Amino acid sequence: MRFLKTTVIFVLLASVSPVWAIDFDIWKTGLSRQEIINIAKENNIPLSKNGLNHTSKNFNPKLIGGEVNSFYYKTQLLGHPARVRLYLSPRKGKYGQFLYEVEVLFTSLIKNKDLKPYLEELLKKKYGRGSFGTNLIQTFRVWNPEKDAEVRLIKGPGVLQLKYTDLKIKSIAEQLSKSTYSLPAPSKHGDAGKF
Repeated sequence: MRFLKTTVIFVLLASVSPVWAIDFDIWKTGLSRQEIINIAKENNIPLSKNGLNHTSKNFNPKLIGGEVNSFYYKTQLLGHPARVRLYLSPRKGKYGQFLYEVEVLFTSLIKNKDLKPYLEELLKKKYGRGSFGTNLIQTFRVWNPEKDAEVRLIKGPGVLQLKYTDLKIKSIAEQLSKSTYSLPAPSKHGDAGKF
């Protein structure tokens, strides 16, 4: 009887563990901002708020302070220099910030030529055939490993990029990003005559 109770408790605890839509390396969509910072610290990743140029090779808490909706760091992937950017939902009202997209941008334009076919093969083995698309300047391949998850390989002039996106959290982030301040029609605004 004791074994049965222990087994039931173990199964219940295992079933309440979080389910992630998509992951890349050590990053899983749905992580909170603080969890991202803790993982970066534990792994000595030179995480920085986006837009801040630095040469740090180690974790530095001074590089992540303040309000931001994305972090980045530089690394080597498959022998190629890359920049990994982590996109978070905006903090608004009672909503905290959560990781909804991991973007990998390969930054060496010369070496990228042979990398795309290699990445396609890696991703096909993991996610299946995927679907193809193109626009005026880019070609892309898209996989949907889960209902709310998307992996997108994008190739453009001098650009090779991968995006791992949690579509559900991204949708919430887009809603939170919308302005809550609405202006009256231009002709009705009191300042309209000044312009």
